Amino acid sequence: MRVGGGIIILSSKIMSLIAFGGKMKRNLFKRLIQIGCVLIELIGFTLLLTFISLKIEAVETTWAFIERMIFSYGLYQIIVFVILSTCNDVRKDSYLALCTNYKEIEIYIRYNDNKIKESIEKNIEYQLDAGTFNDKDIRNEYAIMKKLMYEKNSKEIERRIILTEHCMEESTLNWKYSFLLRWIKG
Repeated sequence: MRVGGGIIILSSKIMSLIAFGGKMKRNLFKRLIQIGCVLIELIGFTLLLTFISLKIEAVETTWAFIERMIFSYGLYQIIVFVILSTCNDVRKDSYLALCTNYKEIEIYIRYNDNKIKESIEKNIEYQLDAGTFNDKDIRNEYAIMKKLMYEKNSKEIERRIILTEHCMEESTLNWKYSFLLRWIKG
């Protein structure tokens, strides 16, 4: 009986190692795909910008072509940084405002202070206004927030704080500086 138990434990450890090895292969494959996407985007846009510039003004030497490639790469990096850092910051700001409002609602629920409630209501109404530069999903979150505040649903508010903090952190990840990866990851 003891030998049989040892075999079961040994076989379960072997299965765990196989599963772990499979997971490592999937993670490696996923990373390689992501790196490949970034390289395709980087090289593709750099070549595109280089060939556009070559249509405007041709180069005579290999060194001039290399200089043009380096210039195109730099121009691409500036475009990516300006556009995507602005998009990331706008998104992070939206999530920061959501998180702050959820935390204020927690304070309102804890102390039942009507001044805080009035301030929160005013802010939520402002954020729900179509004239505010919020995406539809952010406005939907404010509608949910309003409902949760009136219900005084502390548990769901805490959960939503965790989710908005996660979204704030996600907006600072470096893959957010790739057009292709943003498109693939949705």
